[in-house]
Amino acid sequence: MEETTRINLVVGADVPELLTTLAGGERKRGEYITQLVRAVYAGEQQGRAGADFEQMRLAFTGLASKQMMHEQRLLALEGQVAAIIAREA
Repeated sequence: MEETTRINLVVGADVPELLTTLAGGERKRGEYITQLVRAVYAGEQQGRAGADFEQMRLAFTGLASKQMMHEQRLLALEGQVAAIIAREA
């Protein structure tokens, strides 16, 4: 198991709920942030190392694809929540 460290953050009021949704659960938020920060850091390091335009274009395309994937996942989760609410109503 990977070594972890606890940190405290002050974020916007809407961020905890958004983060829980993106991570797929409250207990997965830390791992999601870990992966996100590592990806951003790696991208910045690559950019500083003199990445050419094509590499940046491909990186942007990958980020756009990942965003679309997250949007689809969010829509699916919203659909599931709506179905649960409809059943209980």
